[in-house]
Amino acid sequence: MGETLHGFLFADLVGSTAQWDTDPVSMSGALKRHDSLAHAAVSDAGGVVFKHSGDDLCAVFDSPSQRQSPPPQSSASWSKILCRGCT
Repeated sequence: MGETLHGFLFADLVGSTAQWDTDPVSMSGALKRHDSLAHAAVSDAGGVVFKHSGDDLCAVFDSPSQRQSPPPQSSASWSKILCRGCT
């Protein structure tokens, strides 16, 4: 039986606890948008979300290269997630 390599993604929103404490209404909307974009980006890159709790997300891909080289539309989605609030 041969071995198979898979790619994994573990994501967490940095600073979200403080944001929940200061502005829970905005954070609720932001988290819904994050979830939608994150799930779409993982799916677009051929991955599957296997755990989602609060602002944590875990996904698996058939190969490590899938996770490292998502299609352009996924890159745009991840950029939207990562740069929310960037100046």
